[in-house]
Amino acid sequence: MKSMTGFGTTQFQVKGISSQVTVRTVNGRYLEVRTHLPRELQNLEIELKNLAKKYFQRGTVDVSLQFANSEALSDYKVDLDRDLARQWVQEAKKLKSSLKLEGDLDLSSLIGLPGVIKTHKSSRIEGAEKSFLKGALKAFKSCEDFRLKEGQALQKNIQQLLSQLESVVKKIGGEQKKLEQEVSKKLKTDMVGEVTVEGRAVLEARASEGLDRMNIEEELTRLSEHIKAVVKLIAEKGPCGKKMDFYAQEFLRETNTIGSKSGCAQITSLVVEGKSLIESFREQVQNIE
Repeated sequence: MKSMTGFGTTQFQVKGISSQVTVRTVNGRYLEVRTHLPRELQNLEIELKNLAKKYFQRGTVDVSLQFANSEALSDYKVDLDRDLARQWVQEAKKLKSSLKLEGDLDLSSLIGLPGVIKTHKSSRIEGAEKSFLKGALKAFKSCEDFRLKEGQALQKNIQQLLSQLESVVKKIGGEQKKLEQEVSKKLKTDMVGEVTVEGRAVLEARASEGLDRMNIEEELTRLSEHIKAVVKLIAEKGPCGKKMDFYAQEFLRETNTIGSKSGCAQITSLVVEGKSLIESFREQVQNIE
């Protein structure tokens, strides 16, 4: 059993650049992978999503790639066009002479003129995609281990809730038997005071109708079977969160029916307790893959 809440991170060096991949996951109905990558590594998006699918089957997964110094990702080359610079200087001198102006063209002004200096930017991490994928692989594995550990804690909580719910079901069954015995006892008492055959028949029919209306044997049986099914599901490998969420709905449906048929305050109180346990169970299940 895995939780859908997880965290994993790894740090590594790529061409002397300190890099870090972080993977965070939260619960979700389906698998959604979101990547947060620098422009230089946008081409890794599809591969990272495919890699995530090998580790996770449900939940929202955020994959982030960061660098200690983003400026170190690029190299810059400067080209100086000396011929063009000479032309600018010559033309400036001609303009100065013809217009009889003062001053000279200084270096800072010269290098700022169009075409004198050209810069070329190149990526230092080009061709290093495999190194980043290797780092991401470690982060995914770390996150998966986190989810497994969290899943163990969830499993323990769920097993406790199921045990408590099973106890409530047994108590409801016990209270139902007491109620049936009370109805039968009252019928016998009423029958003693009724001398006519017709009157006895009416009393028996009313008692039988009341018992049928309050009968919750089927609901208790289904509820017990659902609990057993979830216990069995816990022992199986693979994602089980969706199935458990379905059983949570079935738990609530049967419990609500029992409450609507409740013939005494004791059963009503136990139904409220059971619904509280089911709600806690459902909250836990929401985090299971």
